[in-house]
Amino acid sequence: MFELDALLVEAKPKADKVLADVCQFVLESFDKFDLNKDGFLSREEIEIALRAPDRTVKQAAFLQFLLVRMNEIAAAVDDQPDSEDASESGISSLDLRTYFAHLLEKQD
Repeated sequence: MFELDALLVEAKPKADKVLADVCQFVLESFDKFDLNKDGFLSREEIEIALRAPDRTVKQAAFLQFLLVRMNEIAAAVDDQPDSEDASESGISSLDLRTYFAHLLEKQD
């Protein structure tokens, strides 16, 4: 058990860096990905961004992370306009900041 604890402690800074990199990439690219300019990234908009010909493998992995966790991220803040399903409108930049802040805080 001690070896596992040591591995987890050793891996934490790397995991935190990857999470911070995902968040930074998406927030910096948010306006470009938000094609209809409604303030939310829909599943379709993320899939379009994923298929961009200039997308790097790392960026594609970041976008896949969003797709897999879309419901969880969209539920981070109740900012959906009159929608029962948090992922129906998509992910807002506030959702992203809140979700990643919580993840990074949780890892401390």
